[in-house]
Amino acid sequence: GHTILDSEIAKVFWRKPFNNDLQIDAYVDAELKYIYREIFNYFSRKGKTILVVPNAEQYVGKITQMTVAKEYFSVPNWAITLNGSLGEGECVAKSLSSEPTSANKVIYTTIVNRESIDITYPWFLQDLVQADLDITVVYIDGKAFAFEFNRKENLIDWRKEINRDRQYWKIHDLNRDIYKQIIAFMKDLGLKFGRLDFLLRDGNYSFLEVNPNGQWAWLDIDNKNGLMAEMVNQLTPNLMSTMAVVRNFNQHFPND
Repeated sequence: GHTILDSEIAKVFWRKPFNNDLQIDAYVDAELKYIYREIFNYFSRKGKTILVVPNAEQYVGKITQMTVAKEYFSVPNWAITLNGSLGEGECVAKSLSSEPTSANKVIYTTIVNRESIDITYPWFLQDLVQADLDITVVYIDGKAFAFEFNRKENLIDWRKEINRDRQYWKIHDLNRDIYKQIIAFMKDLGLKFGRLDFLLRDGNYSFLEVNPNGQWAWLDIDNKNGLMAEMVNQLTPNLMSTMAVVRNFNQHFPND
């Protein structure tokens, strides 16, 4: 029953809309998502949207990410296959779309044996990388905030335990080179926001992926790394007007 006028809205930050009602009709679900998208588009025309574009992963998907990433990072060998030769030995299988199955099951990153895979299905496979730490980096318009997580035995995909009390992420100190490479990589992709995942062993970072609309708040809920403060700063209504004043000043007085 709450209402708000469009004139009262200063900024819009897009977070992927999820519907937890499994019984909802597909038509109704599609109509609701249409409404959410159009609200974003409406405010985008007014210059009030920040950082994230809806469905950015459709334009910066796995193939684009992995090929561009090779210019900046070490990237494990990978392949997307259908009815093709998969080779032999163990590898890691991942979902491309992250969509649930028809039985509402989610496919996490999983170690598989190449010989056991049904080649008639589409697969995103990657070489298995042994690592000591999971590294996740939240990128916000030219700034990077890094966190690390000690890998547990057989925990290939830490999302299985996300938000649980026993999962503890701590601040990670990125070296200057990898920090600069992350900034350059995200600018190359044209992304102002994203969460990048790496594996780290013996000082070597292996790039896994970037999520253009990844979760972030649980990493720095107490603002120990400045991530929370930066996001609040981005969302503060006055920031946009201040930036507009600065841009207007610079246009008229470029040498000042």
